[in-house]
Amino acid sequence: MNVIEIFEESARRHAGQAAIVDGRAGRERTTSFAELDRQSRQIAALLIKQGLQPGDGVVVFVPMSAELYAIMAALLRLAMVPVFVEPAAWRQTLDRALASMAVRGFIGIASACAMRLLVPALRRVPKVFVVGAFFPGAVPLRAARALTPSQHLEAVAADRPGILTFTSGSTGRPKGVVRSHGVLAATHRALSTCLELVPGDLDIALLPIVVLVN
Repeated sequence: MNVIEIFEESARRHAGQAAIVDGRAGRERTTSFAELDRQSRQIAALLIKQGLQPGDGVVVFVPMSAELYAIMAALLRLAMVPVFVEPAAWRQTLDRALASMAVRGFIGIASACAMRLLVPALRRVPKVFVVGAFFPGAVPLRAARALTPSQHLEAVAADRPGILTFTSGSTGRPKGVVRSHGVLAATHRALSTCLELVPGDLDIALLPIVVLVN
């Protein structure tokens, strides 16, 4: 089972309810489950159009936001692997990340796209997408808004890699941690039981890897 099916079920049951509230204090925006589902499907359509394939690693440098979760949902839907590195130690971890799997995509805000130019291995990543502002040579993620939402859902085995994250390396060499679709689903079940969240509750999410529990 593709772990994103958990989100799809929530989107069907709670379409009009708030899924994510983000933005600066006093200027918050609310994204419903239906809107988040549509955005993720449109981003998936853009990724397919740009030639990315299941199994491709995609480095993600996007702050906590509705866009981050829409991107992650799109990648999981297509069985691509979001790659997250510790921002404070990105130089030390990126080489290991890029050596550990076939990374064919990069999604970041404009400053992250500029940072990418300082890393030779990242400059070789063929598909680059920018969130928000224009950046030379990058495909604007907002181009997805003009596309028909993708209905494709890649079937995956439980041991298929879902997310790759790297530790900061503060206690040794940075370590890569692969969370499979099965592990992500099991984490969701465990946290749902322990946290006893109720639909409509508002809670602070700090770790994208456990967003499905929300």
